[in-house]
Amino acid sequence: MLIQDPFERESFHLVLLDFSGTLSVGAIRFGVPENLERALRESGLKSLGVRNAGDFWNRCINPFWKRGSTSDAGYAALLAEVLEKEYRASPEDARKGAVHFRNLYFEASGIDPLWKPLLEYLANRRNVIGIIATDHYAEMAAHLEGQLREMGLRGCSLKKGPPLSEDFLGIASSADLGFPKNQEGFWKTLRESLPFSFHSIFLVEDFGANEPAGDAYGNFRRVLERRRQTTEHLRNTFFRSPEICDCALAAPYGKNATEFFREYEIRVQDITKKIKEALT
Repeated sequence: MLIQDPFERESFHLVLLDFSGTLSVGAIRFGVPENLERALRESGLKSLGVRNAGDFWNRCINPFWKRGSTSDAGYAALLAEVLEKEYRASPEDARKGAVHFRNLYFEASGIDPLWKPLLEYLANRRNVIGIIATDHYAEMAAHLEGQLREMGLRGCSLKKGPPLSEDFLGIASSADLGFPKNQEGFWKTLRESLPFSFHSIFLVEDFGANEPAGDAYGNFRRVLERRRQTTEHLRNTFFRSPEICDCALAAPYGKNATEFFREYEIRVQDITKKIKEALT
């Protein structure tokens, strides 16, 4: 008698969650000029010649983002390289400053506790696969594993295997997969890690809209194009259009923080309710 795998008899659902600007607004808060310039002073980057927030974005981050977000180079190593080449810092000073700044950035980039109810729900539903899908640097997968561990959950990069056990969330980073999310390769590679088809797909995203001023990733035209490309690639890869849970906020963080966080809290609660009702 043939015994059928119980997974084959279930309808599976996929929930994809962006990190920076969606699960984490700490990264957005870190990037506003006054906070960023404080970190430049504290880390020693200002004394090495990085004059201000604009100088940091234009010379340290934007030119090297593509390489950093699709390779195993790592944030600290790339920043140290820039400090040596662009600012003539000594190798030791560049390394120390880059590591210090990287640590400040990642310490500020936490998963907001408002998302815990949804993450717990996704991790403990047998027929739901929850994956944090992010354009980020090589250090991000380990950082997210630690963030989830602090919430009492388990997370693992898809490079190590698919998230098939209970209380487990997958982590798909562009640095690990070798492609950004607006390219088909990201989703094709992710799809190869998942052994079944999905009845529905939810995409929780801001598409870069909530990024701080100065970060080229948040350019309005790029945000619109990224939304279009990501939706198209998901549809072509999974043969199903995603249900988009848009996390782009109307109020920029830097102009009115109180309004920003009020809107963010309401949005998180609405998205959590929507997904739970759809999958329960």
